[in-house]
Amino acid sequence: MRADILTIKEILNSGHFDRLHGFIENEVLECKGQPYNLAIDFHKRELAKDVSSFANSDGGIIVIGARTTKSHTHLGDEIEAMRPMEQNLLDVEQYHKTLQDWVYPRIQKVDIRFFMEAESQKGIFAIEIPSQDEALKPFLIKRLIEGQKIVETVFGFAERRRSNSEVMSVVNLQSTLRSGFHHEKLCLDSLPVFREESPQARHLATARPLYWELLLAADLMRTRFKQLRLALNDISNDAILRKHRFLTGREFFTWQRSKWPEAQAAITAISTCINNELPQALASTEEHPADPEKILNAINRLYAGGKALVEWEADVKCVHPPERT
Repeated sequence: MRADILTIKEILNSGHFDRLHGFIENEVLECKGQPYNLAIDFHKRELAKDVSSFANSDGGIIVIGARTTKSHTHLGDEIEAMRPMEQNLLDVEQYHKTLQDWVYPRIQKVDIRFFMEAESQKGIFAIEIPSQDEALKPFLIKRLIEGQKIVETVFGFAERRRSNSEVMSVVNLQSTLRSGFHHEKLCLDSLPVFREESPQARHLATARPLYWELLLAADLMRTRFKQLRLALNDISNDAILRKHRFLTGREFFTWQRSKWPEAQAAITAISTCINNELPQALASTEEHPADPEKILNAINRLYAGGKALVEWEADVKCVHPPERT
């Protein structure tokens, strides 16, 4: 089930947390099985990362006390069980202080609240991050740590002034990033079809650095083909959720005759896209530069053909001919 903030809050307020079973983590929902251990810097960083990521988008909610498992039908993890806890297991003030110490600028109106279960004294916590003023973005993590198998790309900004190299403070760095951030946002206003794509795809479609056409196509294919790989893995592992059909000889022959044209149509669409549509979209000259929207359309056509073949394979997997006697 797809989550939205209003529905999640309504369920939390009701105290009947079992209604959250089956909800899928997405752009507005993150789940944690237990509280962040703020005695360890690694977990402080995780809290700062999770909260600031919502603040940098359109807000969201972190439910603490929800155990998840891999979903067989969606990319995000799925809530499989709720784990209510004692209220004294989480220090709300310590969470606020950690966010103040680790994130710049300060995220506005973060609400950390305990919701009591309907039939016990235990409950779960939720951190709600409202949508932030665009003028404050981006929100930066301002501390860096090592260890816990993290590979960090540490970056800063040094500015040459006369004979000295001065490192830009986090305040000035945030201001500089904000200027570029809002420039890209203005560019995206003319490319609304890219708003739901990855940050890398949005950057390539607006900034258009060297070889941006190929890099954009690669990024768009990467995100879509990941979904196809997951679906194929489910088919291989007999984990597809659809009804199996056992046909008679005549039924199977009729079904088979109707299914082959579907596969042929999908293969034709993929071939046309690879040989014609995608090369034409990627072609770029000074007079006729490549259009990111045409590249997106070509990749979506390629993905649609691949998805049709995966659906075809799933149908074939779930249809059984009569057994030989």
